[in-house]
Amino acid sequence: MRIDVLTLFPEMLEAPLSASIIGRAREAGIVEVALHNPRHYAHDRHQVADDYAYGGGPGMVMKPEPIFECVDAVRPMAPGAGRVILLTPQGRLLSDAIAAELANEARLILICGHYEGVDERVREALADDEISIGDYVLSGGEPAAWVLIDAVARHVPGVLGSARSLAEESHAAGLLEYPQYTRPAEYRGLRVPEVLLSGHHAEVERWRREQSILRTARRRPDMLRAAPLTPEERRIAETALAGTEVTVPLLFRVILPTDDVERDVRFYATVLGHEGERIAPRRHYFYCGPTILAIVDPREHDAAAPVRPNVEHVYFSVAGIDAAYAAARRAGCSWLEDRVRKRDWGERSFYARDPFGNPICFVEEKTAFTGGGRA
Repeated sequence: MRIDVLTLFPEMLEAPLSASIIGRAREAGIVEVALHNPRHYAHDRHQVADDYAYGGGPGMVMKPEPIFECVDAVRPMAPGAGRVILLTPQGRLLSDAIAAELANEARLILICGHYEGVDERVREALADDEISIGDYVLSGGEPAAWVLIDAVARHVPGVLGSARSLAEESHAAGLLEYPQYTRPAEYRGLRVPEVLLSGHHAEVERWRREQSILRTARRRPDMLRAAPLTPEERRIAETALAGTEVTVPLLFRVILPTDDVERDVRFYATVLGHEGERIAPRRHYFYCGPTILAIVDPREHDAAAPVRPNVEHVYFSVAGIDAAYAAARRAGCSWLEDRVRKRDWGERSFYARDPFGNPICFVEEKTAFTGGGRA
């Protein structure tokens, strides 16, 4: 696999790309990484790669000519045109599934933004994909490029010493990884679990699997609905989630209608931060805690069993309301409140409509009002 990186600051990447697993993969010829500076393709003697934004505003914007012409020069350096990826906080949120997807490419060309970003024409006419590593802003795309290269390279055959290492890591199987221990067996009064010292391999594997489920339930419950669990493992997860037995019915599915499943799925994948699961050609599920958000094209159903969407505002409870608002803006709502607001009843929330006009609302988890009927 070859990865070309366009960066104004190649020195930021030279050291990390020469160390550890990536460094060894490069030395072995499994992964090839080349750095290119767009400044070398600027048209003036000072090699200026940025300029003021049309319309005014603070900061500088990376010019289109050096980026386009750098890509034009880089492409003939190796076989294949390469998939051009713009690293931007407005892109798809990087996940293990996306990393595995990109690892199937023979060649990637990464563009690192800087300053206030890149000229929009780079996004419109040059980039094949846009990737973000999180809902925060960096000084440039170089740290994101390093994260992406590391995540992708681990999926390239031969980069890791053991294929099992990749399969057992956090997120690879839809669960967080189990706790790890090494020598000594006891340190400062803290002992390694006895099962790991037993030599009973089947019991060790059973313990590790259960610990992965419990850790995921406590730390990332949003991952559990899509995880491949047996009925017994599902009960373990639900017990960890509930803490006590659930004695009242729970809303478990909300159905939103659409005439374009793919476009709506892209919207909610960006807003919710995970890819969900395709259940049928015209039905896609997103697992939001204990509730399923179903994106459904009603045309897949016959008159005897019509879809009856419940779309009088679908409410999501989120830990970070400000990050959710930023994600909604990035995803492209057909309508969005101008800011997060505090309601008269105490909730911090914002209302929006998805690209098809379905009304949705995001409420800050710790302020969510769930009614006064519970003890």
